[in-house]
Amino acid sequence: MVLDYLNSYGVLGNTFLQYASFLAILIATAILAKVAFKIFKGVVRRAAATTKTKIDDVLVDSIEEPVVIAIVLVGIYAALNILTLPEVFIAKVNTFLKVLLFLDATWLFSKAAMDIIENFIKPVVEKAQPEMGEHFIYLVKRVTKIIIWVLGILFVISNLGYDISTLIAGLGIGGVAIALAVKDLLSNIFGGVTVITDMPFKVGDRIRVANIDGTVTEIGVRSTKIKSLDGTQYIVPNSKMIDSVIENVSREKARKIKFTIGVEYGTSNAKIKKAKKIIEDIIKKNKATEDKSIVYFTSFGDFSLNILVIYYIKDLKNILPVKDEINFKIKEAFEKAKIEMAFPTQTLHVKKG
Repeated sequence: MVLDYLNSYGVLGNTFLQYASFLAILIATAILAKVAFKIFKGVVRRAAATTKTKIDDVLVDSIEEPVVIAIVLVGIYAALNILTLPEVFIAKVNTFLKVLLFLDATWLFSKAAMDIIENFIKPVVEKAQPEMGEHFIYLVKRVTKIIIWVLGILFVISNLGYDISTLIAGLGIGGVAIALAVKDLLSNIFGGVTVITDMPFKVGDRIRVANIDGTVTEIGVRSTKIKSLDGTQYIVPNSKMIDSVIENVSREKARKIKFTIGVEYGTSNAKIKKAKKIIEDIIKKNKATEDKSIVYFTSFGDFSLNILVIYYIKDLKNILPVKDEINFKIKEAFEKAKIEMAFPTQTLHVKKG
């Protein structure tokens, strides 16, 4: 009798029985989704953990959340279709739920692909190529994810009744712009592959490229991020990276230092020889430099007798402090030996007539 009443009376074009069924389906959906989540987290995961293979663990981890979301979407779809609603409204809602379901499926494939790459491909690559493994896997993940989501979105558009080829052709100038954007994207992606496989640098290296001197902080799919010495962050497209001359400062074994010391023209030969010996000894005794150095009296300058000095610093992290120390010691030794460094002077000869 109660059912007859609920089925006979209602509001807004729906009986009370329809509303009750609507709520019942939503409640059942929520319970089912929670139960499914608990089963995945508990029973299914424990069962997968007992097997020798790792693939089932990976698949369980990939599908549990998308499956729960799919249950919720299907439940909402079933509940809404119990009610008598305007056809236009129900059609739009059903289409929206259908799109969400397709996107959920795309997310499932994306998660599964990422987990497979992380658990099966990454260990093999890192074992074969320890230096490039991490960056290569990062790039593979990003490219794979882009491909899966692009295909998923195209599949959604196609299932909504649109002809993808006609849609792209109808874009006109917009289609050309998209084509150019895709061309640039692919160029940068291939540039990223080249950067990672050729390994001209890695994250943490200091490099010089395109008038930028700084440390690599990230190697991405389409660009590389560099933090300059003054703290500015630069984002350089990978296509530009592979077309530029890259100087990897971090791979230097030693930094070459070259400069000229000018002494006064009145300095004797003995003092010039002593000056050379002082410089050679100071460089040789410094633990941060290589033993070899080049110190020669090379030229007669406009205002000075010039001594060329070339040496190499091994401690690349302390280049400026090492130069500072050596320069101070040279100056102190010259002052003690009374060897005068030159400064611009001019001598005028006046001829008496």
